[in-house]
Amino acid sequence: MYSRNMKNKTASVKRNGSKVAVAARPVSNAVRLERILTTIKSITGRLSRSHHELRHCARCGKALTDAASWERGIGPVCAAKDTGLFAKTIAQAPAMVSACVLSINPENLPVEAREVWGDLKEVIIDKMIGMMEHADGSGLSMSGEDCRLVAKVIDWMLSFRMEAVTKAQLINTIKYMGFVGLAGVLAGKASTGEAKIEFVNGRLSLVGASNKLGFLEMKKIPGVTLPRYRGSREPFTVPAKEAQRFFDVALEFWPMFEGSISDLQAMCSEWVAANPERVEVRGNYSDKPLATVKRRSDDFSVNFKWVRGVSERIVNEIKGQIPPSDRKYDPASYTWFFKHEQKDKVLALLNETYVVETNESTEQTPAGFFNRSAAPARNGYYGGGYRRNWYRG
Repeated sequence: MYSRNMKNKTASVKRNGSKVAVAARPVSNAVRLERILTTIKSITGRLSRSHHELRHCARCGKALTDAASWERGIGPVCAAKDTGLFAKTIAQAPAMVSACVLSINPENLPVEAREVWGDLKEVIIDKMIGMMEHADGSGLSMSGEDCRLVAKVIDWMLSFRMEAVTKAQLINTIKYMGFVGLAGVLAGKASTGEAKIEFVNGRLSLVGASNKLGFLEMKKIPGVTLPRYRGSREPFTVPAKEAQRFFDVALEFWPMFEGSISDLQAMCSEWVAANPERVEVRGNYSDKPLATVKRRSDDFSVNFKWVRGVSERIVNEIKGQIPPSDRKYDPASYTWFFKHEQKDKVLALLNETYVVETNESTEQTPAGFFNRSAAPARNGYYGGGYRRNWYRG
């Protein structure tokens, strides 16, 4: 078992002609980290041009072309994203960090990285032991902020070529230190593009760049609604009850998102506490797509996820059962509008396939809204066109 006492070296001094063992002053983590940074500068200065051409940015894989990048192990574009990647952290898992560190065989590290690994390993283990010794409910909930410099040193180490297993162990060390987003970027599975998270009327939504692995993880969350296709820039939405799973996925695959997790979590908790009956309903539709109904002063709008082979039938029944004067379709936003007296018919059609969520709005229906002609669809057909843009709802 590794303990703090292992780092307290002893020294021998002569006293009255005989050797006496005395405890040496323990080396602090600050001293070790300063020594590591000095070593990195020294190694960077020794590396030849050919060495630098064999290295790459730890995050994006591009070649490092300037002295500052060689010293960081990441290029200037990736370095500019440090603030966003280090700003959002989760609770550390000290036992997992220690396990990852102790499982790394120094012989599998690049020769240059071995020079800093001894001191870095001591720093990490010491920090993790300190957390476990003070695990009084607050220690284990610490964020990764205290380990930022450690993560940056690992960034530098990962700029050298190494075995896949060793690379994965270093990345997992960063992940369990709380930097989930940075670990996702280093593993090549997270998007560094901008994303946005919002909470509206009981649901969290995320709009971000296309990410296949993130799409598959979001798909596993109960009650999620997905974009029509990956990369469409439409939002993922998740019920407030599943906020924790939603944030876990967002942090790992879209770490550069706008929005405060703590603020959004507070909104979700307040909403769940205030709407227990709606939370119960939401928990039952993980296997059904969502249709959203929004009431205005004189009409209501309907948006529903397109289900191949089913939604076509619903649209045909809408056209057959509801007079044109009581319905309107906007092909630009894939939204249907109906007069209030048609609500029972519309809901009856939707309830067969969808879980319907109804939202109230203070918006006023524009005067003469249903007297206006339908906007032309993109394919050139107007309101009655039997084409894709007319059907999408």
